[in-house]
Amino acid sequence: MKLQQWAQDWFAAWQVSHTGSYRTTQSYQGLLQDTILPRLGKYELAELTSLRL
Repeated sequence: MKLQQWAQDWFAAWQVSHTGSYRTTQSYQGLLQDTILPRLGKYELAELTSLRL
């Protein structure tokens, strides 16, 4: 599974359990979309080593 898919699944599940956390939701979504996924989203989870990160 690629990080992109894992992160989208995780974020969707997180949102369900944190419905009152608007600012945190926006912050997490921004970090994922603007920083993490553009750089690392294409990699399989097994490829994410400390050296790659």
